[in-house]
Amino acid sequence: MGTPPRVIRPDELASEPWANGAGRTKVIHAQTEAHSNALLWRISIAEITRTAPFSTFPGLDRAFTLATGGPLSLAVGDTKHVLTLGQTLTFAGESPTKADLRAAGTQLVLNLMTRRLACQGTTTAHLLNGEIILDPATGAISATVLSGYATVHGGPSLPALATLILGEGATILQTRNCLLAVSSVQMHPKTKPYANAAASPDPT
Repeated sequence: MGTPPRVIRPDELASEPWANGAGRTKVIHAQTEAHSNALLWRISIAEITRTAPFSTFPGLDRAFTLATGGPLSLAVGDTKHVLTLGQTLTFAGESPTKADLRAAGTQLVLNLMTRRLACQGTTTAHLLNGEIILDPATGAISATVLSGYATVHGGPSLPALATLILGEGATILQTRNCLLAVSSVQMHPKTKPYANAAASPDPT
């Protein structure tokens, strides 16, 4: 039998403070590379509590999806962006980035980080009613409930902000008024994934 899917609830995860004191992170899942044990990708939930710059991570890319109502203002380099629930912004980890919470207060984001030379990651939110099949053969790695209802076919339900980590086979979700953030990672041809781990760079 292959690795089964797992449901990870946010209250099961340890919370790590940011170095700058402007937020906290809960690491959901991560994967490392076989020959070097270097991080390939990591997905986490970040709580941003005040206006502050982010730490920079050269060589990593981010897909930053707002998991609360917003709006969340982000300045990446000289460009300003405003995110609402379910919207994703992708940017290089080395880009100077600052969150502005003056209009909204504390916000939660789903943060997918990928190592640029090894893989490429995306997160897309879908508003769903009915059945969806999530297949890791397409690159899908996880699905996070941003709002509404989702249940694994023949298995547990996913409360708000719970994440389904896919196993080796396809998983069916039954959804109702569900805003579901599906994260995918495409490995570059020579990359060899090795292990799942919680170890990773300390994000901001």
